[in-house]
Amino acid sequence: MSKLKLTCKNCGKDVYKMPSEVRSRNIFCDRKCWSKYQEQFRRTEKCDYCGEKFTKRQSNFNGKHKFCCRECKDEWQKEGLKGKENPFFNREHSTESISKMKATLKYVRFSGEENPRYCRVPVKCEECGQVTLKIPYLIIRSEHQYCSEKCRHVGQSKIVCGENNPNYNPNLTSEDRKKRMKVLGYVHFKNTVLKRDDFKCVICDSKENVVVHHLNSYHWDKENRLNPDNAVVLCQSCHLAFHKIYGQKYNTIKQFKEFYETPAS
Repeated sequence: MSKLKLTCKNCGKDVYKMPSEVRSRNIFCDRKCWSKYQEQFRRTEKCDYCGEKFTKRQSNFNGKHKFCCRECKDEWQKEGLKGKENPFFNREHSTESISKMKATLKYVRFSGEENPRYCRVPVKCEECGQVTLKIPYLIIRSEHQYCSEKCRHVGQSKIVCGENNPNYNPNLTSEDRKKRMKVLGYVHFKNTVLKRDDFKCVICDSKENVVVHHLNSYHWDKENRLNPDNAVVLCQSCHLAFHKIYGQKYNTIKQFKEFYETPAS
């Protein structure tokens, strides 16, 4: 699946993203563009307690008093909400509200197993055997139980594999499956190379249908499979032109240098 060509809402530059990465209409080149765009929604005010200036989003300013942090607000309220300034001045709680507050305090004062609402069941991890406490909802929701994300990843890799995998394709050969095996950390490696080369082909500067090309082939240089220095960004046409000359296997950095220095015919 090819990437979508979009426009950065802040600077207007072209941005290329996969369809799964587009979750809203606001698209940005990077974090810096996002921050600059958000500045228009920020406002600078003076704290009513300490007097320091601070900047926050406009939506965070509620009421006539402004505070830079929770501590300043709490300190100001100790003096600023006394007597007639207190919105509850000359008012009394109803019998119903008093009973509700007592019921709330009853649960707040006790934590863990002492709380009347405490409900956790011991569960044994299927991977390492460690016993952890979980709420019944989480136990019912999942068929397999694990103590941590690490154990879950290991356990699921054993269970959801082969024909049990929802993406299993019976038409693929064993050789095809080896080629498509996912390596842990490959996504991070790919994104690092794309960002370093500014998402454009190092040969022709095109940003259309770019791919990450291994200088020393993926299948034989196993030590440098995830090394960003062993990869460059190429467009589809340049990538196909390279492999048309040097083949699909046992490619080297020397071959790419020759290809890079040879002018296009």
